[in-house]
Amino acid sequence: MGHEHIMNNICLVVTGVTRPSAFRVLKNIKETIEAVKSYNVDLFVMTYKSTAAEELISLIENEPDLQVDITLVDMFKDPPGGYSGKNYMMFRMIEMLIEKIPHFNSYDCVVRHRLDCSLESIEIPDKLEDKIFYTVPGLGPQRCFDNICLCKPIEFKNMFNTNTLDVLDASCPHEAIERAVKLNKYGIKPFNFKTKPISRPRRFRSRRPAVVKERSHFRV
Repeated sequence: MGHEHIMNNICLVVTGVTRPSAFRVLKNIKETIEAVKSYNVDLFVMTYKSTAAEELISLIENEPDLQVDITLVDMFKDPPGGYSGKNYMMFRMIEMLIEKIPHFNSYDCVVRHRLDCSLESIEIPDKLEDKIFYTVPGLGPQRCFDNICLCKPIEFKNMFNTNTLDVLDASCPHEAIERAVKLNKYGIKPFNFKTKPISRPRRFRSRRPAVVKERSHFRV
């Protein structure tokens, strides 16, 4: 008999670019669904309009057993904020998705994950604390990893919005999340998870390594 989770309703928010291909992202979605199958999860996806995104929708429609609510939005033009507008793009897409999810505040937990990687496993705490943002250290000095996080709906909405320029002006998404934590005076706690590789086409590569072979974090 499997573990019975106390969490009754979990909202899985998945955002980002459909890359490197629709087939790979569909695989990511399926793997993530498999990783959370022991929880009662509603999955919501938002991605930018593109040929790959249109193909992804067609692939999902051909799989009637795949329960995915997916929305396509236009790419943001001249987004403000630091790191060439990427902070704003991440926060605004999450904010837009929150706005369209019915009864968002009724969920016990909200998990945010990136579209271009997949979950291999996750352990969601049976009870979440108020004013706590569950995350793990980033790749470097950052305290917050920008690929995945979880918290209660109210904390999630307070974190991911575009109301504060100081948050959006951070040097990168990791730091933007840290600033949002500090602005809201939230504490940080870790949780257990493992992700599979992030795949990016060559044109997205920068000075930092663009491919994470495997990302995991487990409390000792």
